[in-house]
Amino acid sequence: MPTAMPSGAPDRRAVPGPGVPVEPRRTPAERTAPRRSRIGLAAQFVLQFVYIPLGILVAIGFVVLPFWAAATSGSGGGGSGTDLGDLARILEGLARSAISWRRLRTEWSGRPEEWETFTERLLTKRFSRAERKSRWAPHELSPSRVRRAVTHLWLHHHHGLAPTRVEQLAERHGWSMDWAKSTVVKDSVGKFANR
Repeated sequence: MPTAMPSGAPDRRAVPGPGVPVEPRRTPAERTAPRRSRIGLAAQFVLQFVYIPLGILVAIGFVVLPFWAAATSGSGGGGSGTDLGDLARILEGLARSAISWRRLRTEWSGRPEEWETFTERLLTKRFSRAERKSRWAPHELSPSRVRRAVTHLWLHHHHGLAPTRVEQLAERHGWSMDWAKSTVVKDSVGKFANR
């Protein structure tokens, strides 16, 4: 039974002819992430002023409530509630979900030039922090004298750039993307190591 094609619609199964340019397939490392909707961006930016303070109150409540319950019940124990490490992870997650004004403007425009400026600024900060934390001072080096610093960059910080372009930005600073440990292809995080 033949398949019906709407009149005037091109047959996508047909092979393009000699005069039709064919766009080469890009690998996942060469593709940019899909652009976010402007309505979603605006909603997240406005609502973050509600859900972040509420999240902080709830997180503090999970830490304080077990101690308060134990104190009022007279059992004398400290309770087995959430510890401060969990509180720190919750607060870090809330901070990561926030959108700065600069990031909102960058995502709103969606232009690669603006993403490049935004991402390079962020990479510069991350690289200098990683170098400070990884004991790069000559008197702090290990006996092997090997210097290795590692940092990461979440997808939402380079959403409008292809991972290969982010790697080129990192190479300007003497860093390279660690493709073996990176999950950029899965839209998660890029890991960078100093050369």
